[in-house]
Amino acid sequence: MPENCESMHRSPKASLCAVAVLAPLVFTLVGCGSSHELETARVKGHVTIDGVPATSGYVMVLPKKGRMAKGAIEQDGTFVLGTYRDSDGAQVGQHAAVVTPVPSDEGGPRVKGGPKIPRRYHSASSSRLTVKVEPGGLDDWHIELSSSKKQ
Repeated sequence: MPENCESMHRSPKASLCAVAVLAPLVFTLVGCGSSHELETARVKGHVTIDGVPATSGYVMVLPKKGRMAKGAIEQDGTFVLGTYRDSDGAQVGQHAAVVTPVPSDEGGPRVKGGPKIPRRYHSASSSRLTVKVEPGGLDDWHIELSSSKKQ
């Protein structure tokens, strides 16, 4: 807490100091409300690499405006996307997508023995992956990755 706020009850600047300390918190809480959430629709699917299910990693949908959706890839290659909450879907519209491995510093669900996600799918500029999310959702988005450098 700022030094000049320690004696707020005695200072004539108490109101100003309280506003300075509390305003960022109030704006943050107001910004978390659902009134700012964009329409999302359920998106689930599976990822394969050369026909073999991916066993870990993330699928991310990257809208030009709005909030990214992310879903963890399970051991069987399946995923469900979430934007504001787990499994609430992705923003409706046409978007770029990426598939990434679990970061080494995350310590998350890394599974040994599964196929490695090729580096070109880690970035929207090189992945060439897109998805069209309709208001009714997408129940079986099959993402087929290739380890071939020709694609």
